[in-house]
Amino acid sequence: MIKYQGKIIVIAGTTASGKSSLALKLAKDINGIIINGDSRQIYKEISIGTSKPSIEEMNNIPHYLYSFVSVKEKYNIYKYQKDVSKILSKLPQNVIPIIVGGTGLYIDSVIYNYNLSKETKGKELKHIYFVVDKPKDVLKENIRKRVNAMFDKGLLEENRKLSEQGLSTTPVLRTIGYAEFDNYFKGEKTLDEVKDEIVKNTIDYAKRQRTWFRRNKEAIWESDYNILLDKSNKFIKTL
Repeated sequence: MIKYQGKIIVIAGTTASGKSSLALKLAKDINGIIINGDSRQIYKEISIGTSKPSIEEMNNIPHYLYSFVSVKEKYNIYKYQKDVSKILSKLPQNVIPIIVGGTGLYIDSVIYNYNLSKETKGKELKHIYFVVDKPKDVLKENIRKRVNAMFDKGLLEENRKLSEQGLSTTPVLRTIGYAEFDNYFKGEKTLDEVKDEIVKNTIDYAKRQRTWFRRNKEAIWESDYNILLDKSNKFIKTL
């Protein structure tokens, strides 16, 4: 469980919804730092297929819990909660942590302070919970563009390297953007078929993400940055 008296902002949402860019902009405006809330972006060896932000994209804003675990290691929600707790315990009072990601279970384990040893909840942390979303047709187009961009950045080469290193069989690599390449390397699927499958699987995953976040009745569904900034500032100023 987490003992933290400060305030936390959550910017969650589906993949390709634009949440990361909104969070980065907000962090600059409110003296914030970014904590990863994506269960795949924690791993060192997978970057392109997870849409992990680059050093340039981080733009000098402190980012935590990115690329710090090997795919060979076992990592889970319990370790994630402990790692976030360590970060929060060291933050100065004037710095606002912003948890950004699409893994609802990871995010909620922190915000609602799950007592994982007893499968109950502790006292939830002071927070405001935004969910960024797009209309379905816009999101589908964003996903297609993102997958095309991944291939342009070297997704095939990233997967080939993982395969050559014998890492493609690790449980972590049974995920979107990686698992689809198995039959390609066996010569049973074309690259276009791989790309189409990744797009389809990502769209299906976005649906599951949306379903998870819709369970949260207190979540604020907002994609307008000015409104998000205004609500965040009001939240920060409240006692």
